[in-house]
Amino acid sequence: MSQGGPFGQGRVRDESGMIPAKNFAPLFSDGHLSLQQICLELEHIKRTISQNDESLRTEIEEIDRDLDDEIHERKDGFDRLRREFEGFAHRRSEKVVHELEEFTKEQAVRDGLRFNQIAEAVKELNRLKLHLKSVQMMWSQLVNAISDPSRLPRCHQVRMEMGVVGQDAPPSES
Repeated sequence: MSQGGPFGQGRVRDESGMIPAKNFAPLFSDGHLSLQQICLELEHIKRTISQNDESLRTEIEEIDRDLDDEIHERKDGFDRLRREFEGFAHRRSEKVVHELEEFTKEQAVRDGLRFNQIAEAVKELNRLKLHLKSVQMMWSQLVNAISDPSRLPRCHQVRMEMGVVGQDAPPSES
């Protein structure tokens, strides 16, 4: 068995003719160290990713809660605005209806007053017509009496003869 060789001074092979593993240990020690460091780094990266993932999940849950809160606040705000608008519209419509009722009542009162005024005017006009008819009848009688005194009733003829009816009347022809 050779004494030298690539792995150092001592015997390279043992009694069974195999190369012992301790002779290979220095050869792979750098690889083992690198592999251990990579495994440690991998574990560190996994923990970091897990922590980051957990913190991101927490942030996402907070954002979801904030969004839900905002959605509810906006819905509540819109509902409040809708109720306020409906209340305003209802009050406004009631006010308009009330004003229309008042206007209608005022118009009815005015119409009643106008009707009464017109009725009074009609009464006055009818009275005037009656008086004018009386005046016209009296005027006709006067004209007839002046033109033909014999047509007058006897009591008026007597008065005319006595001069009671009118002093300005022209003398009658008898």
